[in-house]
Amino acid sequence: MEILNSLKQTMTILPKLDLQERVGHTGYIDFITPEEVTELSMSGIDYYNRPFVVVKGHFELEDNTTKKFLQTFFQRYSDCDTLYMGGGSWSEQLFSTIGGMNVEQLSFLNNLLKLKDINIEEYISEYANGDIENFVYNLKLGYQGELKVKRIYLN
Repeated sequence: MEILNSLKQTMTILPKLDLQERVGHTGYIDFITPEEVTELSMSGIDYYNRPFVVVKGHFELEDNTTKKFLQTFFQRYSDCDTLYMGGGSWSEQLFSTIGGMNVEQLSFLNNLLKLKDINIEEYISEYANGDIENFVYNLKLGYQGELKVKRIYLN
C-alpha cells in the first residue's frame, strides 16, 4: 500500500519518543500524556516493536472556538504491518479509527505531519474532489465527524 509506505517514511524523520517499555492495558498505545510530546509530532517503536506516531494540536471550529487533541497512531499487531489504529484518552481525538485506519485517514495523517496546518475546505478541494460529505464521513474527523472543523494545527 503506497500511502502506508509514505506514512512510514514520514515517521522516520520525526523527533523520537522513547516509551521506555511501557504498554497499555489493551495493547493500545493510549497512555502518552501531552507533557511527553515535546514536539508537534513524534514517532517511535513500542515494546512490541510496533511503529507509532503521536500528534498534538488543536481544531479551529466553524464557530471560531478551539479544541485540543492528542492522538497516537500505531501498527496494531506486531505481525501485521497494514493495520493501523489510533489511541488516546487525554483529549479529543483527531479522528475515529474503529476497525482500523482507512486510506483517507492514512493520507490525511501523512499530509498533516508534513504540512503542520490544514485548512479543511482547501484540503477537500485539492485531495477529496470537493466532496465534503463523503470526506467527513470517511475521515471521521473530530471523532465520528461530530465536530465542525474548519482548520487543524499541530502545536
